[in-house]
Amino acid sequence: MIQGFLQSGEKIVELPTLLLIHLFEMFVIGIPASRTLSLQKISRERAIKLIQQLTISNKIFSLRGRIPITNQQGELVYEARGEFAFFNPTWCLTNAQGEVATIRRKVFAWRPTWLITSQLGVFKIQRPIWSVVRKYQVVGGPLDGAEMTGNFWDLDFKITHRSEYLARVQGKLLTLRDTHTIDLLKSDPQSSLLTVITMVVMHMDRSGWQFAQNDHVA
Repeated sequence: MIQGFLQSGEKIVELPTLLLIHLFEMFVIGIPASRTLSLQKISRERAIKLIQQLTISNKIFSLRGRIPITNQQGELVYEARGEFAFFNPTWCLTNAQGEVATIRRKVFAWRPTWLITSQLGVFKIQRPIWSVVRKYQVVGGPLDGAEMTGNFWDLDFKITHRSEYLARVQGKLLTLRDTHTIDLLKSDPQSSLLTVITMVVMHMDRSGWQFAQNDHVA
């Protein structure tokens, strides 16, 4: 049984359920068969298999930089740590095998920019200055052009590359930690690692680490 989520409804559904809905529309409501078949095709394209679920969190009022990323069993999968420095500290992302990436805020830049050195190579993550919702863009590397876009409430996000979903992110309210659940939707290691790196950058940015409130202009 294939499971996935529909972009429009943001819900986990089963494909057979979608087909039943379209049959109901065709025979009971009277929607033309051509339109129903078109809807079925769209639904299949948008139904994406959930590969793995992770949780990322950090203490909202913590002065020390530590961001754990755990799996559904609560086991530590990744951990990001930042050195305590007054000016431009470097963050290190590790897993059970060791270091997988370093993250450093670029101080002199027109837009908030993070420099990434990782197993994916060297690339940048940038946040546009003028945007209605929070957005991050990947520049360079094997997934150049990937984007993470939030909703109006700055809680839920989607990560895409060339119109293909890499991950879906949901924030939690009323907690002492800034916590998000990450649904990984691609099985390849590159997409998973980029998703984790982007989420760490977002948490650093939201928490004010790396002096995000003091953007300098070159």
